[in-house]
Amino acid sequence: MDYLPLCVNVAVSVLAGFVTFRAVPAVAKKLLAANLFGKDLNKDCDKRIPEALGVVSGAIFLVMHFALIPVPSLGCWLSKNCPGYPQIQLVQLLAALLALCCMLLLGFADDVLNLPWRHKLALPAVAALPLLTTYLLTEGPTTVLIPEPLRPLLGLHVHLGREGRLFQSNCLTTGYTVRWVRRRIG
Repeated sequence: MDYLPLCVNVAVSVLAGFVTFRAVPAVAKKLLAANLFGKDLNKDCDKRIPEALGVVSGAIFLVMHFALIPVPSLGCWLSKNCPGYPQIQLVQLLAALLALCCMLLLGFADDVLNLPWRHKLALPAVAALPLLTTYLLTEGPTTVLIPEPLRPLLGLHVHLGREGRLFQSNCLTTGYTVRWVRRRIG
């Protein structure tokens, strides 16, 4: 087993943790200076809490993942005995990173612009399009493993097909829909 990719991942993860640990306080000061802060409504004190700090750790996460893109093929490059780069995994990774980048932008925009709920409902669906498209084009499975107590009735697994793709797309906006309904009701 080749331990080089694992060692590189561990080293980059430790570096990302250190960079995040150093960057969050520095960016927090800049956000407070730019009047991007809120107040903790559940406490009596009037301490100002910087908003949009999630963008710091999210951006570092994305940068480190971008740096790790060539890691699966390190052994291939070093030994010159390369059967080929895993292109399907690369496409899936890039689609996931694009979706994360879109959601990071949504979180930042929501913190800074106080987006209305109608936009918060639409943007996750748009951000999920790269994931759904990639999953469809790379022929990702839509088979669900059945829990053991139900296996005598339904079998080991169920293939969902097109309905499974529709279910996946609906699951992506469910969290925002539930929050929107709760807010409307009371």
